[in-house]
Amino acid sequence: MHRVIAILAALSIAGCDFAGSAPGTPNSATSPSVAAQRLKTPAVIAIDNDSERLLYWPMSEGGSSMPTYLSGRLRIQATGMVAHGHVVTIASYDPPELLSYNVDTHATSAIADPYGHPQDVAIGKGGTLYALGASDVAVFPPHSSAYDLSCRYILESTAIAVDNEGDIFVNGWGQKNPPKVVEYPAGSSRCTKLALKKPEQGEGVGIGVDPKTDDLIVEDGVGCAGGDEGRITVYQRPYGPKVVARNWLHASCPGAFRLDATSSHLLVIDSYSGLRTHGGVRACGLLWVDQRLYPSARGRSMYTAGCSRAVTTIPNTLPN
Repeated sequence: MHRVIAILAALSIAGCDFAGSAPGTPNSATSPSVAAQRLKTPAVIAIDNDSERLLYWPMSEGGSSMPTYLSGRLRIQATGMVAHGHVVTIASYDPPELLSYNVDTHATSAIADPYGHPQDVAIGKGGTLYALGASDVAVFPPHSSAYDLSCRYILESTAIAVDNEGDIFVNGWGQKNPPKVVEYPAGSSRCTKLALKKPEQGEGVGIGVDPKTDDLIVEDGVGCAGGDEGRITVYQRPYGPKVVARNWLHASCPGAFRLDATSSHLLVIDSYSGLRTHGGVRACGLLWVDQRLYPSARGRSMYTAGCSRAVTTIPNTLPN
């Protein structure tokens, strides 16, 4: 059963500071400029769902409020993003597709998703794309036909990841059940529930794999009270019994995350604590990117501009 995502109009909330609230909307002095030179790397890439344009900030420990636009209007509502070389692939809920954009040549290509409306995307070491639907996974291998995977344990999905061996992981929850992580072993259409030593609390928010260590990173959120939300738990293979790190993100209302190419920074979509989710997509106008050290989750850098709905980095490392 696919859920309908309502994309709200941009909100205007004034007079908020960051302690449990949101950064201000960029004014004319900090509005993104049009890209006039090649991308400076390492870069934090996001898509502003208000303008439907890609933008970036040079990666720094201090963050930034002055991004640069990388594209014109892409006419999509983004829900997730991955990077491979200088190509970013964006999961678009509307229209339902995976849109690829080369930040060097500005060339675009799109793969329609015939199975539903993508809510997240992952890319494996061989270049296979995985589009997460409400309760299924659409698989797009290079030079081969797409196919769909479904799991009886998941009714609503939130995030997807793939590890170095090609195993697929989905964070989500079933009806009247706590959040859970399921795995599709490589080459199998069957899903299994992971027996996590530290079960998620509140909401299952994000999931990822560290390509350096093959560790599984599970993100949950107790709520969106503001200021001290979100947590990551890192598991060694076999995933579940061996916890190697567990740290709070100290976010306001955290969403999905991505690792950078060095696996030393975690980039987390964050939002004003007063905004609620609507079918998994937060209202636009008050979203930004938090940067934390990985795996300690220390640091408090921010990248701000409009409605930064999806995030990745260039360079990056497969899988991501």
